[in-house]
Amino acid sequence: MLYANIVIIFFVFVFLLIASYSDFKTRTISNKLILFFLVFGLVFNVIFAVYTKNYSSLLSLLYSVIISFIVFFLLWEFGVIAGGDVKLFIAMAFLVPSGSATLQLFNIGQEKIMQLPIFPILLFFTSVFMTLPWIFIYSKYLLFKKRYLLVVIKEIFSKQNLRLIFDSVLVVTLVGLILFLCDFSSIFYTLVLSFVLTYLIFCLQIKKQLFYLVVFSGYLVMFFLFILTNTQLTYNLGITVINTLLFIFLFSVVIIYYRFIKDKVFVEIKTIAQLKEGDIPTENYYYSRRKLILKKQGFLKRVMEMANGTYYKGLKIDSNKACGITPKDIVFLKEMYNYKLIDNKIYLKKTIAFTPAVLLAFILIILF
Repeated sequence: MLYANIVIIFFVFVFLLIASYSDFKTRTISNKLILFFLVFGLVFNVIFAVYTKNYSSLLSLLYSVIISFIVFFLLWEFGVIAGGDVKLFIAMAFLVPSGSATLQLFNIGQEKIMQLPIFPILLFFTSVFMTLPWIFIYSKYLLFKKRYLLVVIKEIFSKQNLRLIFDSVLVVTLVGLILFLCDFSSIFYTLVLSFVLTYLIFCLQIKKQLFYLVVFSGYLVMFFLFILTNTQLTYNLGITVINTLLFIFLFSVVIIYYRFIKDKVFVEIKTIAQLKEGDIPTENYYYSRRKLILKKQGFLKRVMEMANGTYYKGLKIDSNKACGITPKDIVFLKEMYNYKLIDNKIYLKKTIAFTPAVLLAFILIILF
């Protein structure tokens, strides 16, 4: 059994490594590659079940395939993942139905959840988190390739962004002092109060003078309250404040960096004639009363519009679908261009290969 686990881990690693290289280079994964490892997984698990006379593992394999097919088909239907990713995880369902036997080789997988035939689903959700380090790695590659490194440094330390960082430091420090004075011990209530106070203060940022008046008034009130309550700023509080300020600065830099690569690096321009199936526009396309309206939908705004039922009203092309545009969408855009309702240039999201994130997630699960 030990050798069998090593063999399956090796072949899964080889499969994801080849698929990652193909996805990174061509943005596609060969159907022959997926079919080969799918058949290999099926044959391997059948032979292993017969050899060990553990026929219940075949039932686990069947459940894994059925559950994975339903889950990933629904994710594809809602536009969360592309069709190639569905085939990739279906193949994984044949290779590793459940993680318990395989992962026990590394002293993990002892929990009951790892014994369920849902390892491909767990791998998918881990892969979603691993897209963040993968985006960071890939964006560095693009920055050097496009020679954007100096540009992004200037963007981070521009007057506007430095002012935003300074404003964030003021607000978060004020919130921290309020929480310290109120002696909040519950993490839940601390987070809720931090969010509410920060949100209320930043709502006043429409007028800068009013924003700074409220913030510095808050500092003044905190100063007098500390005096009245005989509260001393101890060494530990000072260290906490310094660590908090450092965290705020680094977090703000990361946000600015992410916004830059999202708006500048991960964007490409194509003419309508150059569009192909799977391209993802940066904006939603709404058609109403013979007018075409383009909207950039943030996450919170999208959720709010979905809740009140206005998001899909007149929506023709959804920029939030991972599967991208369809041939029907391309025909629609050509018609809109013929009617002179849009320009010939279409701004698209420069998508990244998802399979390398799956490979990183598999390595993470195996090692940790």
